[in-house]
Amino acid sequence: MQEWLQEDNVRLIGITGAGGYGKSSLAAEVYATAQSFEKQVWANFSQNYLFAVWGRWLLEKLGKETPEKEADLLTAVCNNLGTGRYLLVLDNLETLLKENGEWYDETYRDFLLRWLSNRSESVILVTSREQLKLPLNTLNYCSWLPLKGLSIDDGVALLKKLNIQGADVEIREFVKQADGHPLLINLVASVLHADEEDVVDIKAFRQNIFEILGLHRYEEKASIGKILDASIARLTPKLKQLLFNLSVYRPAFNATAAAKLLPEQEVTQADLRALAKRSLLQEKKKIESGRVFEFQTLILAYLKQHLKQQAVDLTEVHERAIAYYYSEDHVDILEIFHHHCELKQYRQGYNILNSYYKSLSLQGYYTIIIQLCSRLEKEWQLSNQDKNMIFANQYGSVKPFFLPLHPLHPLLASTDKFP
Repeated sequence: MQEWLQEDNVRLIGITGAGGYGKSSLAAEVYATAQSFEKQVWANFSQNYLFAVWGRWLLEKLGKETPEKEADLLTAVCNNLGTGRYLLVLDNLETLLKENGEWYDETYRDFLLRWLSNRSESVILVTSREQLKLPLNTLNYCSWLPLKGLSIDDGVALLKKLNIQGADVEIREFVKQADGHPLLINLVASVLHADEEDVVDIKAFRQNIFEILGLHRYEEKASIGKILDASIARLTPKLKQLLFNLSVYRPAFNATAAAKLLPEQEVTQADLRALAKRSLLQEKKKIESGRVFEFQTLILAYLKQHLKQQAVDLTEVHERAIAYYYSEDHVDILEIFHHHCELKQYRQGYNILNSYYKSLSLQGYYTIIIQLCSRLEKEWQLSNQDKNMIFANQYGSVKPFFLPLHPLHPLLASTDKFP
């Protein structure tokens, strides 16, 4: 961030991310440590101010004269920002945007376009849950930082700083599940300290992480669930349905994979990028396969919980995912198995492993084979018909490749007596 502030061609810096990931905190750190600026101004858009109101406030902060005519205000703001080297922070700028990403007051768009068109030593720093829609030829003058959660080590350090202790494995696992979300980590620490104990153990936490209430952006009873709901509510019906359907995927996916889950509508890479610009997906670039996308851990967990609470039937979506993984040049056995298990189709999952065991073992996937067997052991409640099928596979005339299901394997522990 500091390097971007010093680059000659950078006129606008943007920090994007879902609510609570620390955009404003990072901007505040940059603001506090920035050097070589004559003056710095922080504008917090806690509400949707008209440009006419905000522009006059800004000129007063800069110690500049305010024009009498409102029509002259835009020019005055741009000209005065160009008279010196200023740092202007526009915090929570998504407040000024409609659900479709357009501006409530188009004068702000005109301001940014004029700003990017003219050379200046001043820099604008924006924080927003959504990346702004700007002409492509202006992107050379912009630097955007999609903000992710803290690393596991940094999340652990934050918990310790907040006097939360526990076994190293448990603390690290919590940070991983929380996706390093700074606001969530602070909310959990506050809940644990509610009984006024100085130091508490992380294993004492039992609440739903998405329902913990606390202060965020002037809202006294904010929660991670409410923050994410607000972002999802701004999506078009098509993007909202696409987002929920994509939550069945585990690995990263491209536009082709996404389109398979919403066949009744045309799904393009632009749709996925629109979700990424709303900070609901993370965009990654791969040279061979083009752009691919993935979920942040916390957002994916929330989508799954939301769909479960709403009792949404995802059977058809999982079936489409299975069809997609079968249609690939290289059949993805592991993902096909996963989706069958998600549908509680354990017999089909068993048959997949039985059919492809030789291929998996030749590739050295022994650990993965054991993990998949363990999932069947944990989740599959064997019927007599299932037991007979496994017994026939193990001891029938046609020997299967699925050798891990040896009579000593726990999955067969209950099949010692067959009807």
